[in-house]
Amino acid sequence: MSAGPGERRRFQRVPFRALVTLTTPKAQWRVNVIDISLKGMLLEAPADLPADAGECDVELELGEVNLIRLAGRIARRMGEKMGVEITAIDLDSLIELRRLLELNLGDPGLVERDLARLLHASEQ
Repeated sequence: MSAGPGERRRFQRVPFRALVTLTTPKAQWRVNVIDISLKGMLLEAPADLPADAGECDVELELGEVNLIRLAGRIARRMGEKMGVEITAIDLDSLIELRRLLELNLGDPGLVERDLARLLHASEQ
């Protein structure tokens, strides 16, 4: 999945269908993932999500024992969809996210490139 003309995406996104738990300081929802990358995810936006919702936590269960937990911020809303940018993720969750992307992209080199970009951006 590469960015189309005019798009600024620098990280490979993969379509991924799953439910996540989205938590803000005021409420919690179960919403669908549309796609995911090392930098964020596109989710279905809850109808009653407050306009001022910014910071959030997301949990994605992968089977019975694997879990991806991250802190994020709602970066944008587009109708019934919302983009969540990852602001913090623990090492175990990052490993699970990396594995999920490698399996769905079919090219570990693309994930390695994105990981290098992510690490380079965090050093600046």
